[in-house]
Amino acid sequence: MRFRTTAAVIALVAIGGASVSASKLVKQRPLDARSIPQFVENLPDFSVLGRVNGDAPYRVRFEEFQQRILPALFYAKLRPPYSAGTMVFGYGMDQGTKHYPALPLRGLYPGYTVVVTRDHIAFATYQNHLYSAANAPGVFRNSAGPSLQKTVIIDQSVDWANPLHAPMATGGVGNQKPYLGAIPAVTHLHGAEDPSAFDGGPNGWFTPGVKARGPGFVTNVYAYPNTQEPTTLWFHDHTLGTTRLNVVAGLEAFYLIRGNGDDGVPGLGKLPAGRQEVELVLQDRQFDANGQLLFPDGYPTGIDGPLQNPKLHPYWMPEFFGDVITVNGKSWPKLNVAPKRYRLRFLNGANVRFFNLYFCVNGCQTKAPFYVIGDDGGLLDAPVKVDHLLFSPGERYDVIVDFARLRGKAITLGNDAVTPYPSAFAKFTPALQGRVMRFVVGANAVADGSYNPSAGGRLRGSGSTVAPTLEKIVQLPGTKGGLPLSSPIADGKKVQVYRQLTLNPIFGSGGCHWPGTGNGDVINAMLLNNTGMRAPATEKPRLGATEVWDLIDLSNDDHPIHIHLVQFQVIARIPFDLPAYGAAYYAAFARGTCVPESGPPKPYNVPNLAGALGGNPDVTKFFLKKTLPYCMDDGNADGTNGPARLEETGWKDTVVASCGHVTRIVVRFTPQQLPAVANGKPINYTGQNKFPFDPTRGPGYVWHCHLIDHEDNEMMRPLIMIK
Repeated sequence: MRFRTTAAVIALVAIGGASVSASKLVKQRPLDARSIPQFVENLPDFSVLGRVNGDAPYRVRFEEFQQRILPALFYAKLRPPYSAGTMVFGYGMDQGTKHYPALPLRGLYPGYTVVVTRDHIAFATYQNHLYSAANAPGVFRNSAGPSLQKTVIIDQSVDWANPLHAPMATGGVGNQKPYLGAIPAVTHLHGAEDPSAFDGGPNGWFTPGVKARGPGFVTNVYAYPNTQEPTTLWFHDHTLGTTRLNVVAGLEAFYLIRGNGDDGVPGLGKLPAGRQEVELVLQDRQFDANGQLLFPDGYPTGIDGPLQNPKLHPYWMPEFFGDVITVNGKSWPKLNVAPKRYRLRFLNGANVRFFNLYFCVNGCQTKAPFYVIGDDGGLLDAPVKVDHLLFSPGERYDVIVDFARLRGKAITLGNDAVTPYPSAFAKFTPALQGRVMRFVVGANAVADGSYNPSAGGRLRGSGSTVAPTLEKIVQLPGTKGGLPLSSPIADGKKVQVYRQLTLNPIFGSGGCHWPGTGNGDVINAMLLNNTGMRAPATEKPRLGATEVWDLIDLSNDDHPIHIHLVQFQVIARIPFDLPAYGAAYYAAFARGTCVPESGPPKPYNVPNLAGALGGNPDVTKFFLKKTLPYCMDDGNADGTNGPARLEETGWKDTVVASCGHVTRIVVRFTPQQLPAVANGKPINYTGQNKFPFDPTRGPGYVWHCHLIDHEDNEMMRPLIMIK
């Protein structure tokens, strides 16, 4: 998130910074991404590499190793040890006598996909092998522990795991000392309905040998129930204050739940499977001239400009953007495909970058249509035909692309989402960030009996060949097909609680909504409801309750908001008058202006004029018909204005809270498959536990922005379930 009027200055600094050659601890000179050949190496494809059978116990090691992310010809020109590849963190997996990858390799970025069967408990043991590099003088000289921490620097001035209990600040100046101890880490299974002890929350971190552990640590042996509907999940690091670093270093992997006929086995009328089912994690990275990861810490300046406030945060950048696009850990790869239908499971695993994907045909004179069949929480009721697909960090979309009509062609997967989204302050080069990967389609026609989405057949329930034992999606109140929301929303019949919650940029001037005080104002942190992570929980939903949340974006960026434990549904994004609401918001504070990190202006649990909890002025009085122009995007072209896009009308765990809008979602704190209506009347599950575990048992859950650079500097709050 940037203050808009500084964009020109930032762009000049970023361009000039390309020749600056110092990082804080290791000299790094940025690599010109235009020198990297594109579409020359094959995609790492888990349909070929193999997948881990999660129905049997498995072990996951957090390792550091070298991997060739850029083309092999690039590394061949480098001197040792750089010629062996880019230093990364990744997951190595073991299951009995099997190893993923095969020994002697230590791990892979991203890790191998884990596949489980619905209703089978998966037992995963997590082991941290990211040892200290405190005595390593160079990048690659410590065989026992991480050297990445010399270039991907932990900022001790933010609220983080802090196993050595270092001060965040001294004399009002943020801790300038880079952390060189053992790396804390923890694994979160994103999108899972699981006990909080196994949720991998930010305070559940631990160091090698579990010698140091966070206050939320319970165990490093997790048991995932897998009772939710078949879907695409993913697991990644979630350590307090260093998620952005461990994820950019490579700690992420897919996790697929199968069942109800969606079993990954080819068959007539079934979803494409075998070699025709491919998972794709999209990310952006920046490299130095030696092919090593460059994560800007102010030495040199990043693509998104200089540090915002180095006195307060000496290494934290509000947003990281890379100029190299990677897919499954390979820069701009290619994939040879047969002229058949393919199921592509997309994951946005970037720190901050949005993707707006399209399939480019004939030099992009045309864009090939494709079909969305599922989102975060599983299959949709019916396929949705699109020619673009916008998705933010943390979101997943399941799509089918029919390459049969594209025989003999090379199809480029393109991206036209600006950075940051939608405010476009950072550099965007169409020939770099505008390209993702290439599909090379075979020339000879082949038979294909898989499910054909163009025929419009149901994906779920009676008559489906895909998942015949899955019921139609349960529609919660306020959504298309669900019971209408009455006014006021919290009437005790349709939903139990209504909340209005703010997304706050915290400026150096002390402001806590866009804009700051003028040219040169800086971002010190990002908050949810003007409250930091350490403050006591305020979001304490009752088990089984149905709630409506209005997410009030007070910034000029879009933010993906992720809620742990449950899947929810998107109702709408409603434009509002931010300047007018901001004035009312400031006036509601006792001093007549915002006090950053003091919480909302009014008592949280006293309903406002709309009956909403959260301690904020009623935002519904400021609703508009059109988005104000400061967002640089009215939301109409990308579907982030008005009712939920068709492709996001299923179950979601991450939603784009769009600039200039109030994003309204409905959250039911109970398993997704339970019906919402009986005999035409709403079912109230409040106080009933329908999960196969007790979610009210600690250490609890969180909800947060999934722009993980924001998450790491306070844009996260505890979520505590109560009975």
